[in-house]
Amino acid sequence: LTSSVNPTAGFENLRTLSRQLAGRQTVPGSRLLVVTTGLVALAGEQTIDPAKSLLLGPARVLSREVPGCEARVIDLADQGPSSLLIDALLNEARDEANNSLVLWRNHRRWTEDVVAVPRQPANVHSVDFTGVTLITGGLGGLGETLATALATNPAAQLLLIGRTPLQPTLEVKLARLRQSGATVDYRTVDVCDEAALLALREDFFTADRPCRRIIHAAGIPASGTLLRSDTEKASRVLAPKVAGTLGLWRVFGEQPSGGLVLMSSLSARLGEFGQADYAAANAFLDAFATAYHTLERPIISLAWDAWDEVGMAARLGTSPQLAAWHESRRPRLIKPADGVAAFHAAVALGEPHVLITTHDLAD
Repeated sequence: LTSSVNPTAGFENLRTLSRQLAGRQTVPGSRLLVVTTGLVALAGEQTIDPAKSLLLGPARVLSREVPGCEARVIDLADQGPSSLLIDALLNEARDEANNSLVLWRNHRRWTEDVVAVPRQPANVHSVDFTGVTLITGGLGGLGETLATALATNPAAQLLLIGRTPLQPTLEVKLARLRQSGATVDYRTVDVCDEAALLALREDFFTADRPCRRIIHAAGIPASGTLLRSDTEKASRVLAPKVAGTLGLWRVFGEQPSGGLVLMSSLSARLGEFGQADYAAANAFLDAFATAYHTLERPIISLAWDAWDEVGMAARLGTSPQLAAWHESRRPRLIKPADGVAAFHAAVALGEPHVLITTHDLAD
């Protein structure tokens, strides 16, 4: 389902199939089994292929958009004789548990779970952000919120990038960020343009002014339901998270000693209505961090629940279904001040993948 030439090919194949299912009558209780290898690594296994995690987007959204039909991703390793493999797949087809991702290893079945970390007070400057911090999407949504918090430290040096050319409204934002004495610069750079990222590295950073940390907050909201989306729309949603992350890693991979922080979304795990492409894009971030995180060069994917007033939830479309979804989430939306504190606490944990929400995911 995946291609080294086109890392999103597997997603597009499954999105197309899911779109066809959404457009026809399905038998209640139908299940689509998506069989992969190398999507998840247990302890001691080789590095996974993050591109395969894109399959989780349409797989987890399918049941939300096609009543009576669900998908399950089954990741396999060597299962021995083909008869045992067939038995395992038949068991998955009959199993009624709500498991969107299942692993089979040495005839043992694994399902995913989360481990709760008690909320702890975090000093807003508990993480050392001295040196240059590059923030993609730095003057919009979560990027701007984090830049505002980091800029309260007069020693902070921030480089914000975005696709929008500098204009009066952005200049007002920059002036506000500089009020505390922090050094804040802005460059018009599309994170999906690797050549532009390379030019930025050569033009802005020096041996005396290296890139210490990257916060990748650029993103585009979901394009809509499986029936209403298309290849072009989905590609635009995937690009900042997939091509942007790969470009940042290839261009700056050896520089940010403070690591790469990827701003992901809880939608990658929950599979929300109308968010197949967005869930897939964020699942890629989670898998990329899990695959390449090291103590020397940490990569951390922070999977956020919806924020209040800022972030993708505030930029969703106006369809009745999405409006109802947002309204149902209002009591548990993350307040910006709480989100900033959670950001610092989560980065300080040093784990490659952290889910951040105001409610118990076991509910």
